[in-house]
Amino acid sequence: MDPLEPAKAQFLTEIKKQLKELGEAVVPPDDVWFRNLLFALLKSAWIDYQSVERGAKEYVPLAAWGRRNLLEDKVITEFVLESEDNARSFQTDLSVDAKEMNEAFSSHHRATYKKMIAELTAHAQTLSGLDREAVDQYIRTQTAKGPDTSGTDCEADAFRQLLTEMGVDEKRRPMMTSGKKGFADRIGQLEEFNPMFKICSKLMHRTTLSIAAENTRGGLDAVIPILKDSAFVDLASISNLIKGHVETVGIMPVAAS
Repeated sequence: MDPLEPAKAQFLTEIKKQLKELGEAVVPPDDVWFRNLLFALLKSAWIDYQSVERGAKEYVPLAAWGRRNLLEDKVITEFVLESEDNARSFQTDLSVDAKEMNEAFSSHHRATYKKMIAELTAHAQTLSGLDREAVDQYIRTQTAKGPDTSGTDCEADAFRQLLTEMGVDEKRRPMMTSGKKGFADRIGQLEEFNPMFKICSKLMHRTTLSIAAENTRGGLDAVIPILKDSAFVDLASISNLIKGHVETVGIMPVAAS
């Protein structure tokens, strides 16, 4: 048994208490968005840590996925706690993400619509009688209508309008965690961030390494202690960063100097 297990369990209990306190904290209306952001960051870190724990027992790529998420949670937390401008910039990315997601839904639907019709047409060839007639009628109706992207197009337009009203270029892209000018780079932690980011990416994606490891039962088990221990360190860091901010600044962003 890990000699630090009791201490870790106690710390996890404290984080659950911290989450409850954040979620129930009463703040001025102008700071609700920041309270919600802190709560979401800590809850995301908590959930990602659970993924590491479960993956360590069941499936290493899941642990690597949770570990990489925690790595990103940490640099984002440090970024948003640094200043109000940073926090609002990250908050703005919510609208950018929503716009891009709806655009992607529309693009995906248009790109796969013809394939769906083709697959249905091929399937219809295997049918007869009323079943064949019903499918053929459906194909004719759907071919005439074309892909309906009105819902996601409308949502994307709404977020474009919101960005315009906020004075944000609708072509803005969300900031990445890795790479030049990403969150890790902006807070001066790129050299620390990159190695673990690469390790986790190699494990969680279907790389040559992760595929080859499937030939041997437990082929990736050697990395489990590294993933678990470093994940706990980042979860603790995120919790302490938020706790320290609340104790010194309050549940509000650092004011612009």
